[in-house]
Amino acid sequence: YDPDVSYPYTLRNWPDVINLHTHGLHVSPEWDNVFDAVNPEQNKTLHYEIPSNHYPGVQWYHSHFHQATELQIQGGLFGALIVETGTDETNDF
Repeated sequence: YDPDVSYPYTLRNWPDVINLHTHGLHVSPEWDNVFDAVNPEQNKTLHYEIPSNHYPGVQWYHSHFHQATELQIQGGLFGALIVETGTDETNDF
């Protein structure tokens, strides 16, 4: 993990309109835009710049195209993201 690097995620050749939305990440809406759709058979690379002072934890992402979210999540379009502090320090939250 390098806080000075963006982490790309590429949506490729999905047969339906799709986008990606995260929960728990404190990132710009420019990177986490639920209205930015990717049409069928198109590709889009998304970059998430996670601030170096972001709190650690398990966040999640999922498809968020309105009218298709439930079906796409049931089809497996979701996952986990682990954000670590990059140090051996522990925090009392």
